[in-house]
Amino acid sequence: MHSIDQFIEILNEQIILNEKLRDLSKEKKEAIINNDTKKLNHIASQEQGLVKKVITFEKLRGAVISNIERDLNVDKVTSITEIVDKIDSDKANIIKEKGDKLRSILSELKDINDLNNKLLELSIEYLELNFNLLTSQPKPKNYSKKANESSASTNFFDAKY
Repeated sequence: MHSIDQFIEILNEQIILNEKLRDLSKEKKEAIINNDTKKLNHIASQEQGLVKKVITFEKLRGAVISNIERDLNVDKVTSITEIVDKIDSDKANIIKEKGDKLRSILSELKDINDLNNKLLELSIEYLELNFNLLTSQPKPKNYSKKANESSASTNFFDAKY
């Protein structure tokens, strides 16, 4: 079955691409921690290229699945196990192994990306806090009727000392 061989090759390519994405996500984590924006930009552009390739292979996999459905006389394949149950054991074992490996990589990639998102959120909160501290105007400490017209300065430091 030519379609099964194509399916295995596509799974191989998806594993390779997702391993590269996982490795880039690990690099991205270090760049976020080190506040290396130049490296973050470089990683983001690399990720875009890989994601485009992943999408292409996902479309190819869909087309090959359609061929497999036709070859195996199946209405709709919704999981790898449906294919594995209907083919010879050698190729079935290869597909199971590749499917498990791909699921594992995708799970690890998701975990790393979740951590990266949390790190970015913390960085943004930190930047917002610093921005608010630097731009906030201190309130005058004058309790007279003309409190709004106070001559209190907006300096952060007391120049008397």
